Amino acid sequence: MPGVSVADFAPDKIDALVDFACRFDPKLPSEPCTLGPDGLEATITPNLPSSGRQFCAVVSRNLEFAVGDTVLTARVLDTSGRPGPVTEIVVRRSP
Repeated sequence: MPGVSVADFAPDKIDALVDFACRFDPKLPSEPCTLGPDGLEATITPNLPSSGRQFCAVVSRNLEFAVGDTVLTARVLDTSGRPGPVTEIVVRRSP
């Protein structure tokens, strides 16, 4: 999936965003979703409130990130369909 240089939430970009978003699975804060530094299952945000969710995806070859830093930008809808704030994280892939 090709990246874009600036996050664009315009209506004509929705198909690509939905395609990417559908690859994520919401998990309860207590459900492991990644591996910790020790190689054991871990949660992404250990202090997330019990009503919160962490969003997890398996990064396969077709989702593989380039070596270096990739900024992921997300905007989650609440249960009423209202968009929340835009949030960014950096994914760093070593060579």
